[in-house]
Amino acid sequence: MAQEAAKVGVLAGGGSLPIEVAGALAKRQHAYHVVGFEGFVDADVSRHPHTLVNLGQLGRVLRTFRRHQCTDLVILGTLARPDLTKLRLDFGAFQHAFSVLQLTRGGDDHLLRGVVRFFEGQGFRVRGVGDLVPELLAPMGAIAGASPDQQQHAAIEVARAALADLSHLDLGQAVVASFDGIDAFEDGGGTARMLARLASAGGAAPGSVLVKLAKIGQELRVDAPTIGAATVAQAATAGLTTIAVGAGTTLVAERAALDDAARAHGVSVVGVPSLHQDRQNGNPRDPDHRYLTDDLDTARTIAAACARHARPGYRDIGIVVRRGHVMAVMVDALAENHWARRLTSLPRGWQIPVLLPRRAGVLLIALTSADRRTTMSAWDQIIAAAHAAGLAQIAIDIRCDQHAVDVGNDMPDVDAIKHKARAVGLAFTHVKASPP
Repeated sequence: MAQEAAKVGVLAGGGSLPIEVAGALAKRQHAYHVVGFEGFVDADVSRHPHTLVNLGQLGRVLRTFRRHQCTDLVILGTLARPDLTKLRLDFGAFQHAFSVLQLTRGGDDHLLRGVVRFFEGQGFRVRGVGDLVPELLAPMGAIAGASPDQQQHAAIEVARAALADLSHLDLGQAVVASFDGIDAFEDGGGTARMLARLASAGGAAPGSVLVKLAKIGQELRVDAPTIGAATVAQAATAGLTTIAVGAGTTLVAERAALDDAARAHGVSVVGVPSLHQDRQNGNPRDPDHRYLTDDLDTARTIAAACARHARPGYRDIGIVVRRGHVMAVMVDALAENHWARRLTSLPRGWQIPVLLPRRAGVLLIALTSADRRTTMSAWDQIIAAAHAAGLAQIAIDIRCDQHAVDVGNDMPDVDAIKHKARAVGLAFTHVKASPP
């Protein structure tokens, strides 16, 4: 009989990981109970002691864990940011409404740390998956397939440097890198959508690598980077043959399925040193520091940071920020009009029209060179999509050299864009020529 330990409550969203963790706890004869969110949790939850709840039933979540005498919690699985007007809120949700609203005012880092503080304030101890099921953590070195070649090792180091520099910003945990810079940055849409965009744009450059690392000082108990068989397949579709993850901080789900997928697609997976350890090496991160004052400042700072690491020759970087949450980051998306398509699928999320303005957020496009393919018709589509997405502002930051700006033949007609944006109720800001 296993040594008696604190009973674990598993708060489960979507994906296979919550079910895998529940299975590991059962194998250990560790007492547990799963509370799964309807519409998200996997159907295999039926094989475990469980309770299904609506995403708005916060009071029921707390009562269920207490009724089953769970003192420790593990929080994992995927959730989409919901439209709060469509939730079935119970009394507990109203009782804690102020705390919940505070969580939504900021980016993902703020949200996830707030979730931990909330449950700890309710008397639970929040545990990380790695504490309870350490075998799910990525080891150092080869995980599946062959070791990276010299060019891929160089790309991994480029990615690690970029992710370390971007750690203090509310960006994602992953990039696609080549030896000379970053091809794609993960945003609020997640790794899968980043890889899908890369695939639709023609795929990664030869020798590029997907690198996924925890940020410096990241709250790993509720936001550990995770990969699985689906990640391998998505990387292969984007033309990638190597995935590098942080050893000791990244969760490897469905290990057997991941091995099979790696063999089938010819993809290697390797564990590399984690950035998270850098917090102990003189590079701490203050996750609660509000370093920026509004969405436009946030977007400009992120655009400048991405520009430092993007591959040479890129033409534009676009950022969408809404109420501190970085919702979209794309490089070289303007000419092919990817922005109009991206904005139409942009989730509004967390909208409470009675309490918050209907329009919020900014689309900033930072231009480093002109492109004749970006017609006024394309700008019309971007403006219409930004309006439909509920954004409040469009901004253009011209980072071309001064000669290009002075010549101006291929530069966007800023005045025309401004008038069209304002005609549909969007604010417009033109950031004058600034250095690349």
